[in-house]
Amino acid sequence: MAIKDRSGGRNWIPGLFAGFWILLAVFSAAYLFRIVTEPQAQRAESAVASPATTAATSAAPATSSAPLALSEQQAEALIQASEAKDKEIGELRAAVQDLSGQVTALSSRLKPLERVLGPVAALPSSTSVTTSPPSPEPNTPIARPPDSSESATASTCS
Repeated sequence: MAIKDRSGGRNWIPGLFAGFWILLAVFSAAYLFRIVTEPQAQRAESAVASPATTAATSAAPATSSAPLALSEQQAEALIQASEAKDKEIGELRAAVQDLSGQVTALSSRLKPLERVLGPVAALPSSTSVTTSPPSPEPNTPIARPPDSSESATASTCS
């Protein structure tokens, strides 16, 4: 008796699927190769030569690439804005110099303390140090009653 192979008609589907992926890989590799090997200048020119920009550039006059001249009022406004920014930058630099001087003064004040107490970074944080006077009664821990498990072990040991 001969056994019939029913899957014989379906063997072409995995091959077709594999062929599709192989073709996709070939096209992707060719595209990436073209992108990598194409010079940068040609890419910029091809972007300019797109259909949307060609219609816009043909309608624009040829002198549009030249810089536009500023009026006297616009030039004066730009100069004033630049001077205001320069003045603000000068004020900020002065503030930074003042703060730098304050940090230097604090550092020089802490140096004698560091010789006696050690590095300032090793000192406890300000929240853990209290400035209130000590309380008259000492802090004593509250005595706990012995647990039942402790009393059971104490009775077995004696």
